Amino acid sequence: MRNVLLAGATGHLGQHLLRELQLQGYSVTALARSATKATALSPAPQKVILADATNSEQLKGCCQGVDIVVSALGKSISLGDKSNGSFHDIDYSANFNLLQEAKQAGVQQFIYISAFRAEEHPELAYFKAHAGFSDELQKSGISYSILQPTALFSAFDEVVTMARKGQIGSLGAGDKKTNPIYEGDLAKLAVQHIDTPSAIVPVGGKHFYSRLELVQLACKVAGYTGAIR
Repeated sequence: MRNVLLAGATGHLGQHLLRELQLQGYSVTALARSATKATALSPAPQKVILADATNSEQLKGCCQGVDIVVSALGKSISLGDKSNGSFHDIDYSANFNLLQEAKQAGVQQFIYISAFRAEEHPELAYFKAHAGFSDELQKSGISYSILQPTALFSAFDEVVTMARKGQIGSLGAGDKKTNPIYEGDLAKLAVQHIDTPSAIVPVGGKHFYSRLELVQLACKVAGYTGAIR
């Protein structure tokens, strides 16, 4: 059985990755900061390493015996996020620290969940951090798959919460379109890229929605029938 280190295992996407990796027969070590969240993971990983990846000392030896690293490690984009650390600290530096351990341990492949066309928006900290680490990974000498999702459906959870409170609106005309992908589908695609040649892979869902349509879907889920301001 091959060993996978999964970083960001307790996040929305990370939990889908954990489930899919185990379904496909991999032994998973989950890297997490929170013991409470790690022990609540289901199915339970074969092993848990508690460490703050922004601290390189805490990661020492984390990749020993690991064949593949899968990283969904990144700072939350939730408006209510109160965690410490910037996009640079987590999306870039924490992943960079993990990459150094992977190189030292002779890991065969590193699969990273980035952001769609991150390299085209260096003026935005979120995209700059993703693009910066992607560049480091490509130069590392390790086989890699960099998946670039357009958006994840979980990013709209807060819109549903706002709709339930009757506090819902749409910016501008709401006509700009995107095709978010379900986390379970992205997890399956990530696992399918194990043992494939190095590549950067743009990823999106099958259906395109305008921003207004996404707000309307959130209202439907929330059971909100009032006005969209």
